[in-house]
Parts: sequence; structure tokens; C-alpha cells
Amino acid sequence: MGILGSSLACSKEFKANEDIEAPSINILAPQSLELKAGDTLQIEVEIRDNDQLHDYYLGLNNLSEMKKEIHWSGHWHGQSIRLDTNFIIPSELPFSHWQLQLEASDHNGNRKKVRKEIFILGH
Repeated sequence: MGILGSSLACSKEFKANEDIEAPSINILAPQSLELKAGDTLQIEVEIRDNDQLHDYYLGLNNLSEMKKEIHWSGHWHGQSIRLDTNFIIPSELPFSHWQLQLEASDHNGNRKKVRKEIFILGH
């Protein structure tokens, strides 16, 4: 019984020191949630972790047409990464609903997901 008690205390102490903090995802752009067909959508995202990132995903989905426009994923072992790209909203797609999807995880399995709705107005 004494050995089992010691083992449990050790196990609890170890778990208290494990990283349980998920990465942070900061969307720097787009600032506006409403754009016009034909506009350029600037996407700039900073992903950080208190220890070390493991992987990330950036997706831009046209929900009105059920189509993935951007699908980026990568493996990264640094503490931070900045993703930066532009996408021209097709002029033939006014009045559509889009979603920016971001995900990141660290080496301890902590995961963060962020969704941002974007609405495309007329020309």
C-alpha cells in the first residue's frame, strides 16, 4: 500500500508539470468580416505556443458553394509561425458566405481551433 501511494503522488506531481496550454491563434487580417466580390482577402495569422508547436492548418472555405479554396497544413517545431497570403474573391460570387478555419497543436496534444465567418456582399 505504501508503494502504491508513493506512485500515485509521483504521478500527480508529474501531471501538474505537463504542458496543458493550447497554442494561441491570433488573426491579424482580415479585420473586416464583410468584403465585396472582386476584393482581395488578405489573411495574416500568428500562431504561438508556450513550448513548441507541432502542426497547423489554415483553410478558407466557400460555404455557399461547399468548396475549399485554400487548404494549408504544415509541421512546425518552433514556438511561433506567421502565415500570410492573399486570395481574390471571384467577382462572380457576390452574396456568398465564407469561413476561415485555423487549427494548431503542440507536442503534448493540446489543440486550438478558431473559425471566422466572412460575408461577401455585392460588387
